[in-house]
Amino acid sequence: MGGLGKNKYLRQMIRILTAGVIAAFVTTFLYLVIWLAVGSNLIMKDENSSMYGLGHVDIILRAPLSVAHRGLQYMLSSPYIQSVPQKGFLPAFGNWVISLNEQFLPGGGIILLLILIAAISITISGCVFHFEESHTCFRLLISCTALFMPLMLLVQRKLPYYRVFSYYGIIVALSISILIQYIILILRRLYERMVRNRTNRKNSIISRKWHVILPVVFAFAVMLIQTFNPMYFAQLGERENLAYQALLMANLSQRANPCVCDTDQQYLMKFGWDMNCDNTQIENSDCVILDRNMLKKGYNGEDVWKFYQTYETIPWDYINTMHIIYENKDFVLYVK
Repeated sequence: MGGLGKNKYLRQMIRILTAGVIAAFVTTFLYLVIWLAVGSNLIMKDENSSMYGLGHVDIILRAPLSVAHRGLQYMLSSPYIQSVPQKGFLPAFGNWVISLNEQFLPGGGIILLLILIAAISITISGCVFHFEESHTCFRLLISCTALFMPLMLLVQRKLPYYRVFSYYGIIVALSISILIQYIILILRRLYERMVRNRTNRKNSIISRKWHVILPVVFAFAVMLIQTFNPMYFAQLGERENLAYQALLMANLSQRANPCVCDTDQQYLMKFGWDMNCDNTQIENSDCVILDRNMLKKGYNGEDVWKFYQTYETIPWDYINTMHIIYENKDFVLYVK
């Protein structure tokens, strides 16, 4: 056998891992430049800082670690990457994962999640029991990529926007192919046992072709079905589209002090009106859009991680002085 040291596939895997470490180092360095720039800018403008008023270069040279840490904190506190309280994180995370899967297969979020779990189990078992095979590198890449994302979110208790994970479509497609291939392999072995004809090379070759043919047919069928789905050509998700409609009805150009109650509203105001609205306080605002789930006591379901306000934090005495001028399935628009 020659031992693992002479296994060419192991050497390939080591090269892949080395490339990954180098890529991680380069990415960290590039982010470090941003953290230093942002951190020095914040410190320079902080009147309580001992380095208030100094130049960017001077601040970075005096305290590079503190500056980078300040920039990192600012990035992690971004309203577009929300932290969820530990108490309600797991249910919110489960809903988030299913909703993410439904971005790839509308209406099939749970089914796709089961497919992903099965495919990851297959790749991990392949690494354990057949490490010497050429597929080991591929299996490790799939399983590590698929598991790294949820692991990091669990550790950090973060639930970013779904659009950040467009790359995950590749993992989904490969997982479906892996599962189909595995099912075909099991069926072929059962068939060979039934007919007791394990030496028929022709039949074996023909059956192996279906490892490629069936995933392609499945992918084409799903694409064809989704093409006729009314939501296939939607530029925004359903919730974002409804929020955008409410913002249109709000006539923002005529509002002196609008309020954003969730992160979708915030980025849509930037996207549609180039407005950087950081006002999350309802009191004294002349325009407020509430998600209907904010009207429910103790709500802790899907999208709660986006909320700046909940039923318990909304100043209802002030809301009752406002007027409802528009509402749809998800949102209610109040104005002064």
